[in-house]
Amino acid sequence: RGAKTAEAAGPTWQEVTGVAAVNGDLTNTVNWNSVKNTSVSLGTVIQRISGGSYQICTTAGTAGNGSEPSFSNTAGTTTADNTVT
Repeated sequence: RGAKTAEAAGPTWQEVTGVAAVNGDLTNTVNWNSVKNTSVSLGTVIQRISGGSYQICTTAGTAGNGSEPSFSNTAGTTTADNTVT
């Protein structure tokens, strides 16, 4: 899960089979507070605290320890948070 596949002249796809949010399972989708100051794996999906959107980890790393980042609800927009994107 989480592997990326780039098309020669198109988008980059990321495999998300079994991710709760992708399957409409909001109960088992963690929010940003759950990953705060922890290691986040490629392909992890979280829900914003406000519930406004879902975010998928495209660069593994460690989430920040302060306030939730200013995530965008615009598709394709990335947000860096400490060493995770």
